[in-house]
Amino acid sequence: MMKDSLSDYFRCWWRGSPLMNMVSILIGILIFLGALYFKNFLVHYGDHQDLVSKTYPYGIDLIPFVGVLVALLMFVVLQLYQRSRLRGQRLSVANTSLLKMSLAIEQSPTVIVITNTQGDIEFVNPKFTELTGYTPEEAIGKNPRVLHTDQTPPETIQDRWKPLTAGKIWEGKFVNKKKNGELFIEVAKISPVRNPEGVVTHYIAIKENITEKRKVEKELAESQTQLFQTAKLATLGEMSTGMAHEMNQPMAGISLAVTT
Repeated sequence: MMKDSLSDYFRCWWRGSPLMNMVSILIGILIFLGALYFKNFLVHYGDHQDLVSKTYPYGIDLIPFVGVLVALLMFVVLQLYQRSRLRGQRLSVANTSLLKMSLAIEQSPTVIVITNTQGDIEFVNPKFTELTGYTPEEAIGKNPRVLHTDQTPPETIQDRWKPLTAGKIWEGKFVNKKKNGELFIEVAKISPVRNPEGVVTHYIAIKENITEKRKVEKELAESQTQLFQTAKLATLGEMSTGMAHEMNQPMAGISLAVTT
């Protein structure tokens, strides 16, 4: 355990600023050399040995040791400063990333809903309000089933929990109802959100309103069907005209023979 702590410390130390690391080492070396020089100075200060012995009653041999302690203290102070500065930089980067993520969610063109593991809504983005008519204050704390209608098959709602509780992504389609009662169709992709320990704590749903898309597809299919029917009738008309023309030719010959 102690070995792992030391390895983590030195790993964090070497990840820091190389310049600050070199400065802290040089300061420690200079303090130690200064202590050795001071010791030698006192040893050769022969004219005032009594003063030296009274000033340093424990002996001048302890001076290098004190210098080492001061050097270590300076080293620790510089390292604490460096780690504090790096922590502040990481926090700033994390806050910037969090701000970007928040803005991206807020300005997303798709509906984003975050619920807890019980399915209760904890967050909705502005697109949710724009689509459903429910404000965040009205939606938070409620279950998304307030939007459901009987036009969504019950098995669709029930089956989505199987992959989600297993930690997998679920995709499906809902026919939901707005606050004003208007129906709309949306496709949803729901995925679990895990904490650093890997435990699922929330679910995030990304939804897209495809009502207009389905309407256009339906109109296009109807137009294609109508064109097919028109083309079919035109073909039948041409065939009947050709058959009538072929039948008229023998009849004309018979009429000519009778006349002569």
